[in-house]
Amino acid sequence: MDDLSLEAFEARAAAAEQRLAALEISSGSPQLPIDLSTLRSIRAALVKAKEEQENLILENKKLLSQRDKLEYQLLHLKNAVREGDAKLEQLTKLPC
Repeated sequence: MDDLSLEAFEARAAAAEQRLAALEISSGSPQLPIDLSTLRSIRAALVKAKEEQENLILENKKLLSQRDKLEYQLLHLKNAVREGDAKLEQLTKLPC
């Protein structure tokens, strides 16, 4: 869910809560099985989960970037070791 759709969802949820409150007042009946406080706590949990998801996405991007840098370094280190081994082998083959 992107930010725009989340905002639209929250706006619709707020409007639905207002309509529900108006219905409860006009009907004079006892509270419905799901009251406003329950809906608000669910919304708060959803918002918190969305924030946590965004934080995890950012952390994942950072970790992927670090991994790419390390793979690049590893590639160059392997090449340097191969070159060093080849030079050492050439030096050991030279007659003394």
